[in-house]
Amino acid sequence: AFRREGERPFLLLALLRGEITLDLEDLEIATRPPGRRWRPVLVSEDLRFGGTGAWGRLEGDGSVQLVGPVAIVLEAE
Repeated sequence: AFRREGERPFLLLALLRGEITLDLEDLEIATRPPGRRWRPVLVSEDLRFGGTGAWGRLEGDGSVQLVGPVAIVLEAE
């Protein structure tokens, strides 16, 4: 995971293989700014990038399921 701070914080998650479910609120690097939520802005497996469109899902409670290989960029909005 990699995070960029600022007015529009971004979070990059990458999974090279397998499947994982994470509660982002449990990861210090992935804690949402107060009053904001994470939303996907770029997913490597999107059809527009030649992927299958299947990458996992982001839940409203802050958990994310990833099916690799995948990289996803989330923006706090």
